[in-house]
Amino acid sequence: MKKLRRIILLFVVFLSIFTFNTNIAKASEEVYIGGIACGFQLNTKGVLVVGTTEVLSSEGNISPAEIAGIKTGDVILKINGKEINSSYDLENSLTETEGEVLLKREKEILNVKATPKKDLNGKLRLGLFVRNDVAGIGTITYVKGNRFGALGHTVSDANGEIVEITGGKIYKCNVGKVVKGEKGKPGELRGSFIKSNLLGDADKNLSTGVYGTIDNKNLNLIKTTCAKKEDITVGDAKIYSTICGDEIKSYDIKIIKVDFSTPDNRNFVIKITDKELIEQTGGIVQGMSGSPIVQNGKLIGAVTHVFINDPERGFGIFIDNMME
Repeated sequence: MKKLRRIILLFVVFLSIFTFNTNIAKASEEVYIGGIACGFQLNTKGVLVVGTTEVLSSEGNISPAEIAGIKTGDVILKINGKEINSSYDLENSLTETEGEVLLKREKEILNVKATPKKDLNGKLRLGLFVRNDVAGIGTITYVKGNRFGALGHTVSDANGEIVEITGGKIYKCNVGKVVKGEKGKPGELRGSFIKSNLLGDADKNLSTGVYGTIDNKNLNLIKTTCAKKEDITVGDAKIYSTICGDEIKSYDIKIIKVDFSTPDNRNFVIKITDKELIEQTGGIVQGMSGSPIVQNGKLIGAVTHVFINDPERGFGIFIDNMME
């Protein structure tokens, strides 16, 4: 029994040492600081219904979708057992007989019956307007090897649910205009995707951000290491962001509160103190999500949210949480 206790004790000690060393290695891993404004085009699982309409047919004008009870905001997942990830999939799954439509409505999965109608050109229609991707501007937080992490929060649907993706692309973005944030009205970065400059592929949309592969050869980013969350302190820090053209610049901020008990993407509170950034943006605006935060020369996290009633303040996520 004493021998068994010694073995158990040694195992516990080894486990503790192994875990400790793993954390040290993680904290000292070299990464590149992001700050790049990118255009994200994510392909969704299923197609989002953005509207319904009547089908103009020889039998009269009716909407098979409305008759079936399909509503704007529904996500169509399958028709007659076939996965639907594009309008092309949708068109090619229809038959002249009644079919089964599997859809997601908020948190519910529903089965409805729908009978397509031929339009005046002889094509089968349900009377739907659909979208199979989501697009917007966001910021890359870090690059490690050929992998990137961005946004610091999930891309969600109108109901706040995580959008399931089947893949996606990220493009270099030219920021052409900033809508300044005001109390009660968040601002935003506006720009154009440079489709000729593909940076990488997105493959994950998680609660901590969007992730994927990236070509790091010509990005000219700053190399650094990651700080452990326990080393983050109240005080001065910097964010890296792109708010004009494609130039990454650093701006002064203060970390005013750190909360180690929150597991999500609101781990600490920041305040923008940089006069230039406040003058140009009013503080934190949409599109700056993912802007890396650096303290004492180390990457500690990313900007995730803005306070609606105070655009100079917002939340950040621990880099530990993003890289898990």
